[in-house]
Amino acid sequence: MNVMDGNKMVVFGGQGDNQQLAKAALWQGTLTGDVLEWANLTLQGSGSGSTAASAALTLPSTRTGHAAAHDAETGMLHVFGGAKNKRFFKDIHTYDAANNKWQAIASEGGVAPACSYHSMNFYRGELFIFGGVIPQPDPTPDTCSNTLLIFNFAQKNWYRPSISGSVPCARNGHSATLIEDSLLIFGGWDIPAVFADCFVLDITLLEFTNVTATGPSPSMRSWHAAVALPVNGRRLVLIHGGYDGDKALGDSYVLDMDNNKWTDVSAQIKLSPRAGHTAITVEQGGALSIVFFGGGDNEEGFFNDVFVVRYDDGLGELLA
Repeated sequence: MNVMDGNKMVVFGGQGDNQQLAKAALWQGTLTGDVLEWANLTLQGSGSGSTAASAALTLPSTRTGHAAAHDAETGMLHVFGGAKNKRFFKDIHTYDAANNKWQAIASEGGVAPACSYHSMNFYRGELFIFGGVIPQPDPTPDTCSNTLLIFNFAQKNWYRPSISGSVPCARNGHSATLIEDSLLIFGGWDIPAVFADCFVLDITLLEFTNVTATGPSPSMRSWHAAVALPVNGRRLVLIHGGYDGDKALGDSYVLDMDNNKWTDVSAQIKLSPRAGHTAITVEQGGALSIVFFGGGDNEEGFFNDVFVVRYDDGLGELLA
């Protein structure tokens, strides 16, 4: 789920009850106060073809394990990768919310590997993809990656940059939260290992740093929700829930990246245990709201509920 315009947000794809992929794949939510009104959007394609059949080819197929990132300057939503019935994707599709249309983005140089359950962020005209699951031909099982891949929209080119520092080990189901020119990577797993480590990627230098923080910290987990809190210029990241390899979690923590300090905010966010959900921030009338949506209990149960937390609901005072 990504914020598209003010109090509007968009959800694409995923799976639900009985592990079925979402057939009504694109939804727009409008948040007014504590009420989120949903509308299913009819998918349309645009591209070089003029017929309905050729336009349909530009639409992304239903999938799970994909990643989506929003370009605030152009208002476009970019979707990359994912999987469907053991088929992995390596395509990029862009959604134009203003015209309610999708367009397939062709790569003119370099080829990205098919992957799913990776992280993705949009930064200055480029997509930054890290980790995820990469398919291997049978009988070799699928494997995890710790590769950083970048797609440049101006050049329509994939490339793998040279990186330095303490590179995280291979993983999927992690979070990668963009704050200014840094990416905070937390958690994830590579069966049977589950992680609770933190790394910061300096996007300017392309250097990884392993972060050791003080305070009560989150336990190992994957499929958690993570979101940056834009509060008074501070670099704060909220982590909620996830899956520890045994059960879904319902606790919450905030990392202050400027002081490398964790704070337990579980008492302020009373959201039921879940994994695979999403969190975003929305500003209304100068007030910050954190919006959680969906996820599952890792026991075949899935959620379509929305949970809104105001920053002033105990979080502001706790993190002051």
